[in-house]
Amino acid sequence: MVRSICALLCLLAVSSAFAAFIEGDFSMRCDEYRYVDGAGWEGRRAVVFESAEPCGGPCPMKSVDLKPGFQYEFTGIVRANLAEGSIVQLSLSWFDASGKRLGSTIGIPVNDNEVLPDGWVRYGAKTPIIPAETTHALYHFYVARGGRGRAVFDRFTLKRLDAKWVGPLLSSAYQNIAVDGKVRFAVPLSHFDALRIPKEKLRPSFAVQGADGVTQKLPPTFFDCTRAELAIDVKRIAKGTHPVVFELRTDERSYGTARCDFTRVDVLPQRRVWIDGRKRLIVNGKPFFMLGMYWRKITAEELDVFCPSPFNTVLPCQDPERWQFDLCARRGLMMCYPFEHRYDVPGEVTNVVRIVNELKDHPALLLWYLNDERPASLVGQVQARHNTVLSLDDQHPTWSVTDKPTLVRDFLGTFEIIGTDAYPIGNATPRYDRPLETVLKYARIAREGSLDLYPLWHVPQAFNWGWFRKNVKDYLDVRYPTREELRQMTWQYLAAGANGIMYYSFNTLRDFAKGADFEAKWTELKEIAAEVKSFEKVFLSDEDAPVVSGMTESVGARAWRHDGNVWLLVVNATRRPQKVRLTLDCAVSGPVRSIFGTKPSLIGTSSFACDLKPLECVFVSFPD
Repeated sequence: MVRSICALLCLLAVSSAFAAFIEGDFSMRCDEYRYVDGAGWEGRRAVVFESAEPCGGPCPMKSVDLKPGFQYEFTGIVRANLAEGSIVQLSLSWFDASGKRLGSTIGIPVNDNEVLPDGWVRYGAKTPIIPAETTHALYHFYVARGGRGRAVFDRFTLKRLDAKWVGPLLSSAYQNIAVDGKVRFAVPLSHFDALRIPKEKLRPSFAVQGADGVTQKLPPTFFDCTRAELAIDVKRIAKGTHPVVFELRTDERSYGTARCDFTRVDVLPQRRVWIDGRKRLIVNGKPFFMLGMYWRKITAEELDVFCPSPFNTVLPCQDPERWQFDLCARRGLMMCYPFEHRYDVPGEVTNVVRIVNELKDHPALLLWYLNDERPASLVGQVQARHNTVLSLDDQHPTWSVTDKPTLVRDFLGTFEIIGTDAYPIGNATPRYDRPLETVLKYARIAREGSLDLYPLWHVPQAFNWGWFRKNVKDYLDVRYPTREELRQMTWQYLAAGANGIMYYSFNTLRDFAKGADFEAKWTELKEIAAEVKSFEKVFLSDEDAPVVSGMTESVGARAWRHDGNVWLLVVNATRRPQKVRLTLDCAVSGPVRSIFGTKPSLIGTSSFACDLKPLECVFVSFPD
């Protein structure tokens, strides 16, 4: 959020993102492409495509070195002024000794909220594992055949990704401590080279010290090319702290191991704020549904406007001091501390240590906010800060938010709560759509990327991109979300598993919406938050949730058990009507009560036919 709207920091992020630049010129093979001094990023020499007629000549290319068995990431930036229907593409292709193309990957606009100046757009992609037969590769960029106009291409990068097959071993138990119940151990897998090593040759295993003191080697309860999992009853594990070790190997060799130290205790340690086995935040012994807003700076005057409201949490972007925590405490608000910035400041760890020690005992402190849309290049620094914070304070969890949900796996082990901020309204361009269902898509990617081990706290858009962007003309339908869209984003996130909602942002709303406009928008937002708050006891239920199946790419659904009833939420994330049949793993034993939306039709005893209007949210309940 913060970097997405701050031009200076965006420029810094762009400069740091391009590290592995491709050296030397590309081969220009037709007159439509040429190198032009001063045309590129920051006035550099760059390649310019220019044609008033539909193009058709061969595209620029360059030979690059790809090593078999590895995965690569490539990027480039483009500034285009092309005729309607013209398409820009980057591509990476690899070939065998005979010249046969074995595969290729097309670079697309990078799907995040990073704002590049002057109309530049970053393109990129990751390749699959490069096969063993590969002998050479070519990097291309071009305006697709038939395109016309002008486009500038610059800042090409190619980076070999870490070849480590086995990622960190993680558990569903908060800070790897549990008393009883089921615990899931999960490890992400990457660079799975099925061409050379078929899955059936792999021998994955988890080594766990049993309750009898004997180490057991157990097969995964789930295993595919993306992850391995072991679900086990805690009472089968020895008391005390012992390592759990995962190994991926064949009969011939090991391809990697991962370890976590798991502790079985008779009584959980007392904590002010922690996460239970149902991914609920527990604050002072009670379940807490976080419903909040980002702020800039906490002041008494602004809190007088903010309170009373349904919100219970604030996250300031400027470093708060203890007196500001006191202000929040007096109004019954919790605060998240913003540690997501200054990763490039030498000696910042000293400042982090000082702040944690000064504030960790404050009753209004909810958690430490460590990551706001950071690139994968900063994984190591975020991990170090996470470790520093937790070494000083085990009483409060850490939270990260990303606009790049595919990077959640890269950041595993650096957070205890994860969220996304899709911000779709006014964030589309003529070349790249950003529909409202991007919210649901991002949330699902993040849940999968986090191995479904962590709570999800997401960030709906409560701002107008035009308040921050100078290049508004490059985007479509730039405006503040409608009431329906705000509500939709909120319930999409809830349907995708959210246990907390944090809107962005209160101070921007105050700064840019004045007078009656502010009052109208603020009233809408409070009404939407109040609706969510009215169901917080359902969302915080301690009962086993029914399993829902039948969701589609465009329709999200989620169910809860609470107070003798099953509660079913269904959300059509699109602006088109949708029909879907959902099935629960429990029977409907009484009348279905409609809370809001079109009541679905019961089919048999456990399925519903949902005929959903555009952007419709449906909530029903029935006796369990």
